[in-house]
Amino acid sequence: MAFSPDGRQFWPVLGLDRFRQVVPDLRQYQLEQTACDAITVRLVCAPEPPDIQLRMLQKVLEQALEYPYRWTWQVQATELPLTGSGKFEEFMCSLADTGPNR
Repeated sequence: MAFSPDGRQFWPVLGLDRFRQVVPDLRQYQLEQTACDAITVRLVCAPEPPDIQLRMLQKVLEQALEYPYRWTWQVQATELPLTGSGKFEEFMCSLADTGPNR
């Protein structure tokens, strides 16, 4: 689940195809909510996308998540790891407390 700063909880609806329209070389992505108003975006692609593509991707994400989060970008050429259970999570929430006052 994702959380908006106003306390709303929701399942983020994202899609690799939408992201590839902006970043054609994108192979994999993962978002991690690290604070109620902050998300880290991990992208697997080579070459690294130019800033204009990242800004365009940010707009796509803000529309999908309905909030202008603070964004941190991490770009790498190697695949992202699976969870301990062998699954790949496109969205993770690492907020320590998911109560209303996070």
